[in-house]
Formats: sequence, C-alpha cells, structure tokens
Amino acid sequence: MQSFRGKVVLLNFGATWCAPCREELPELARLQEKYRQRGLAVVAVSVDNEMKNVRRFLRKHEVKLQVVWDKKKKAAEAYAVEKMPSSYLIDRNGVVRFIHRGNSPEELKRIEIEFDELLDKP
Repeated sequence: MQSFRGKVVLLNFGATWCAPCREELPELARLQEKYRQRGLAVVAVSVDNEMKNVRRFLRKHEVKLQVVWDKKKKAAEAYAVEKMPSSYLIDRNGVVRFIHRGNSPEELKRIEIEFDELLDKP
C-alpha cells in the first residue's frame, strides 16, 4: 500500500473471539499514538467471520486502529499465521524484521523496544 511507504508497520492478526487479541488491541492503539509522529502505523488484520463483530468491539472499547478484514484468510495464510494474536513488525523498506506470537506484557515491551530500533533507522 502506498500510504505505508517509508513507515514502520506493525501488522497484527487477531479476532474478536480470541481473548488475548482483545486484550492486546487497546495496547497497540496506545503504542500507535505514542509513535505515530515518528512514522509508525499499526494495522489490525481481522480473521473474524463477520466484520460486524470487529466494528462492535472497536466501538465498545474505543480502539482507533486501521482494520483490514481478511475474510478469506488469504493474508493470514501468506504470513503463515500459527497463533492468535500474531504480529509482524515491518521496517521502512517493507522487510519483516520481527515476529511475535501471543500476547503478554513482556511481549509488548519487546515490541516497543523494536519500534524504537526500527524508527531510529532512516
């Protein structure tokens, strides 16, 4: 996508039926706000069967993220998603640099350190 050219992108795969995914999304939205000015974009990829479930969750929890619906699970297949949630941290040149599977406070701290590392690079 042209709008992500030159940005660091966190591509996060999840679903509303996944409890760790639901816990993680507000944290990812917070991190996006914190790092947006430095060039971070967080994209949530939903593998839900119904997009209305995703919209309802985002409204209820006031999560402001760009969401893409992977209705046919093609993107999840292309990224070989094995576990929910899974996050792929992509550098400014479009190269996947880090992969995270699952959700924990330690994992979020690692992701934030990696944001700093990748956002510091031109």
